[in-house]
Amino acid sequence: MSPRILITGGSGFIASYVAQECVNQNCKVLLQSRTFNISNSLLQNQAVSLLNCSFLALKPESLSDVACIIHLASAGVSPRNSGWCELEQINIKGTLAMCQLALKLNAKLVVAGSFAEYGNSGLRYTEIPVAAPLEPTFPYAISKASACQIALGFARSESLSLAYLRIFNAFGTGQHESNLWPSLVAAAQSGSNYQITPGEQVRDFIPVRDVAMQFVNAATDLQLRPGSPFVANVASGKPVRLRDFCEYWWKHFEAKGELLVGAIPYRKNEVMRYVPCLKPAFL
Repeated sequence: MSPRILITGGSGFIASYVAQECVNQNCKVLLQSRTFNISNSLLQNQAVSLLNCSFLALKPESLSDVACIIHLASAGVSPRNSGWCELEQINIKGTLAMCQLALKLNAKLVVAGSFAEYGNSGLRYTEIPVAAPLEPTFPYAISKASACQIALGFARSESLSLAYLRIFNAFGTGQHESNLWPSLVAAAQSGSNYQITPGEQVRDFIPVRDVAMQFVNAATDLQLRPGSPFVANVASGKPVRLRDFCEYWWKHFEAKGELLVGAIPYRKNEVMRYVPCLKPAFL
């Protein structure tokens, strides 16, 4: 029998790929979203059902056959900024609510974390292990780090089967036009110039389809241990300077404009190095 998977944040960039990968793996999908901004190919697929509501309004009595929850809903994801109250409500309290829902359903829970949770501790490692201290430097990252601690603690306390996956720099078609890769591609294809920082930040960029595959694998194939949360970095394993990443795609799309390196300053509290260790652990 095909497993039924609930995906929160269904209109999001990553969620659309996760939902499609679930369908590819013959899973039935419940896609939660407050909007109808979802591709027609998903909405028209008989394996996909839409729950048009807030994920905080989900009730266990209507989800009794759900085998796993993939929790992707989040506030403050780039380029959108959210205030502290929204970050607390959605990212922190919302994660706790999904832990409680999964426990009531006796379902696995797969939660999307962020590499930004590591913050300044990323500078102390050649490759950041999943057990590294969380030292986030800005509000969104702080809320995600707090949500992580709640999820891990809840799983240990209540014997929940949890996978917590920290996503590094996912990119691909459908990403918000203001983010780095789509805005770079748009400038390259239009013949415009494109401004970046000096570009010495070291990052791990991973195609969004690879992210989706790892999430669906965690939901369907990964053997979780109740009470021992599984934590992994979701990344390509190929760290690169941001400048080199931009130059590669600039040449790939045969851009006619100029890539203006150093034209804009680094962001406040910019952490210059995030290189993950790809070895997961039960924590």
